[in-house]
Amino acid sequence: MKTLGLFALSYMVYGILAMVVVMHFLHFILPKKLDKIWFNEQFFNNNELSIYSSYPLSIVRTSSYICAICLPFIVKKRFGDLSPVKSISLPIKLLCYLWLALFLLGVTMIITIFVLSAILP
Repeated sequence: MKTLGLFALSYMVYGILAMVVVMHFLHFILPKKLDKIWFNEQFFNNNELSIYSSYPLSIVRTSSYICAICLPFIVKKRFGDLSPVKSISLPIKLLCYLWLALFLLGVTMIITIFVLSAILP
């Protein structure tokens, strides 16, 4: 249990910091490349366009772009043509995969810690 605690603490310090830095970088890169193609009235209604344009929820838009790049089968129903994903450069794709891996590791770690804290006294 002590080893898991040290791993969780090190992830909270370094993993979340890395996640924030990568998301900050992707938040400025991905909308410039994909907003013209996907963020328009063809795929979103006017209410969604206005909501996802402001800062706090624009991160959700960036997360959607990351999912479109890493897991295209999830967004294929809404966007259909995924050829813009092929135009994204390899370093940006790798950063998207890194962010997704850090996110999934964090979610897995939180679930594991809650389950172990419920089982162990």
